[in-house]
Amino acid sequence: MRRGFPLARQALAAARTLRQRLEALNATLALELGLCAEYSIVVHVGPIAFAPVGRSGERTHQPVGEAVHAAKALLDGGAAGRGSLIVSRAAAEAAGEAIADAGARRVVARHAQGTIEAVVRETSG
Repeated sequence: MRRGFPLARQALAAARTLRQRLEALNATLALELGLCAEYSIVVHVGPIAFAPVGRSGERTHQPVGEAVHAAKALLDGGAAGRGSLIVSRAAAEAAGEAIADAGARRVVARHAQGTIEAVVRETSG
């Protein structure tokens, strides 16, 4: 039996499903319009909160916290590529999965609270 937190496993499964659907959409876009959507999906774990952002009358709620900063550091630190799925070591371990992934490249990003290790798997197209 696999150990790990059910929500972390569900988050990874959802990210993988989303990536498969985006790859299928890109195949259709390329065939019909000669276009390709660019995206990156980051999966990381940690505490977050939703805080109001903006001026009165234009407020929205956005996620804030160390986990958000760490995920953004992976995007900004060169981990993102066209069609990439970025999974932090913390997310993989929380889901009960090994971080090692054949064909994936490892990255380390720095943020205010330290460093974060992840693997990046990119589409072949």
